[in-house]
Amino acid sequence: MLSCGHFNLVTIIANNTETAVYFDGVLKQRTYRTYLSSGRVAFGGWGGGGSSYKIDYVYLSKVGGNSITLNSPAEGYVSPIPLVEFNCSVNLQGATFSNISLWTNQSGSFTMVNSTTTNGALMSSTFINDGKYLWSCRGCDTDGDCGFASNRTLYLDTTTPTINILSPPTTISYGINGLNTTLSYQVNDTNLGSCWYDYNGVNNSIPCTSEKLNVSSFIFSNPIKSIIVYANDTAGNIGSQSRSWNYILFENNQTYNPTSNPNTYENITINVTYDSSTYSGVPTGTIYYNGTSYTGTLSGVGNTRTFTSSVVVPYYSTAQNLSFYWTIGLLTGEGTPTYINTTTRYQYSIPTTPIEVATSCGTGMNASFNFIFKDETTLSSITSNVSYIFRYGYSGNTSGTTINGSLSNVNSFTLCTNWSEPSYSVGYGEIQYGGSDYTSKRWYVFRNTRATNETIQNNLYMLTNTLATSFILQVQDNQLNNYVGYYVSLLRWYPNLNEYRVVEMAKTDDKGQSVVRVKTEDADYRFGVYEIDGTLTHLVNPLRMVCLVSPCSYTIYVTGTSIDYNSVNNIQINITYNETTKKALLIWNDPSQDTSSMNFLIWKTGVTETLVCNETAEGFTGILECNLTGQTGSLRAEAWRSASPSIPLAQKFIDLRTKLIDATTGTNTNGKAIAIFIVIILVMLTALMGIYSPLASVILGLIALIPAVYIGAITPIIAVGFGILGGIVLHFLKQT
Repeated sequence: MLSCGHFNLVTIIANNTETAVYFDGVLKQRTYRTYLSSGRVAFGGWGGGGSSYKIDYVYLSKVGGNSITLNSPAEGYVSPIPLVEFNCSVNLQGATFSNISLWTNQSGSFTMVNSTTTNGALMSSTFINDGKYLWSCRGCDTDGDCGFASNRTLYLDTTTPTINILSPPTTISYGINGLNTTLSYQVNDTNLGSCWYDYNGVNNSIPCTSEKLNVSSFIFSNPIKSIIVYANDTAGNIGSQSRSWNYILFENNQTYNPTSNPNTYENITINVTYDSSTYSGVPTGTIYYNGTSYTGTLSGVGNTRTFTSSVVVPYYSTAQNLSFYWTIGLLTGEGTPTYINTTTRYQYSIPTTPIEVATSCGTGMNASFNFIFKDETTLSSITSNVSYIFRYGYSGNTSGTTINGSLSNVNSFTLCTNWSEPSYSVGYGEIQYGGSDYTSKRWYVFRNTRATNETIQNNLYMLTNTLATSFILQVQDNQLNNYVGYYVSLLRWYPNLNEYRVVEMAKTDDKGQSVVRVKTEDADYRFGVYEIDGTLTHLVNPLRMVCLVSPCSYTIYVTGTSIDYNSVNNIQINITYNETTKKALLIWNDPSQDTSSMNFLIWKTGVTETLVCNETAEGFTGILECNLTGQTGSLRAEAWRSASPSIPLAQKFIDLRTKLIDATTGTNTNGKAIAIFIVIILVMLTALMGIYSPLASVILGLIALIPAVYIGAITPIIAVGFGILGGIVLHFLKQT
């Protein structure tokens, strides 16, 4: 480091490679690529005092070198024209610019082709032939020192790519709107860039390899029958070729059903256009459907003709894609035929659907089950989401076919059967339904329930989330054995309708448990327990559900005592009368679930019959009751079902006359057994009143039987017997 008031040694070493400066033997600066024409070693001088100093050194005649920059064009530039402009510049160090020159090898050797005395000025050169060239620039200063920059590569490409379209040909035997058409072509160019085609006003990129076969495709759009293929190179040259074509036979359209069913007839029609001036003979059309040929019927005149044929869809047990195509025969005036095949199409044959689920039945389908969603509280119609599964089949295989799916936001749906199919039986049916404001519930179809063209109406009830309480339901016998795989119905009592309605169904799991949703505390319910075929095995007495602990639960104990049902048309039915409550009760269950509703009628018999009770309730399982308080005399109770056919299922006679002794049990009734003695006294007294007249005695004795019948001491039949006997006696008395 130089310092004031000391003798400092400065040493400068310079050569053609570098210049180095040393202070007191320490390197302080080095400058590379320094070109010197002369130089000497310096020695130190005496430094001055204060803030300045003086150093003597050897003067160098040259302290720097020159560098050359190639500004344009860039390395690998491809020029589409022969005249190319170049730009180079020289960076000077310690010298004065003299000139810069352009050098190329276009003549076969590296020679100068242009020069300028203005640093950075444009220079140009004209290249005669397309090809690859080298170029560079040489810069010189006034000292006579010159140098070259590194070489760059230049390409001259003034030739556009050549294109040869091979397909489509100019004449095509068959065409159809939307047909995928092959486009094949060859492209030749040294510096090939990209390729594309223009069809129907739309450009699409396609493969582009020089001197090789390129293949692509396009979708034919009638009536555009020409295409242009383009190719460019890296120099920007664009080449193109167009192709136009015509069709011998053009298919305008075909009419057919995309789907069909086995063993049905299908009409298939094709409309075509051809040059009737060339092919003036009568054309023919033959369709080959699933390998079988059918002759088409010709219609139309001129260039446009139509062929129609009726084909038979063969039977397959499973769905099939059946192929078909037409062979059109065109005849020249000389009778020379040309046969053209159309594209192969397919018709999907589906075995006739015997059962489907929809909001309404389609053509050829009839409702077998109709389900309507209702609010359990208000009984008004509502919408619901539903998922379903039905397994069905013929007798012996009632679960051979499965149909399942779901519907959203519907107020009803229907299980439809094909009217042409025989009756099916449902081996298993489950419906899950619910809505955003309603709790989810289930409904089940009993095993072997028939599915025919006769409609079964079912209401599916839903309880709002705010009112519903879930109960775990346990079904056991008296020995606590679980009832596994049994169906359970929940019947709710509607006082204003005087009937029970099935508002939910459940199925017990492997622990004998299931879940039901009820309105607690103020709704009356009964539970019915069924075997999987719908046979009612137990009916729980009316109850109100109360949840005391969580989770809520209720256990049904199926006792060994069952209801004594009569069976008419496989319907379980029972009519009883309770002397204490004065109520007649009808209980029924239809395992087939055919019964839509039941009608309970009670008539008062006599000379004329009077209807004293008429109650109706819906459902395949239910309970109806008639309050007979205040009724007297003989009554007849009947149960009628609303189904096909509508028939009386049960009948019971009820005797409501005042009785001293129950004729059925023989027990004292109301403590009035002494009334029999009173009746005997009455008969004797009336008879004695006519002691002086036997005829009057018989008549008065018969009159005394009337109060006996009224108070139930004797039956009407006995009274009639006495009346007949009295009449015989009177007959003989008159003769005497």
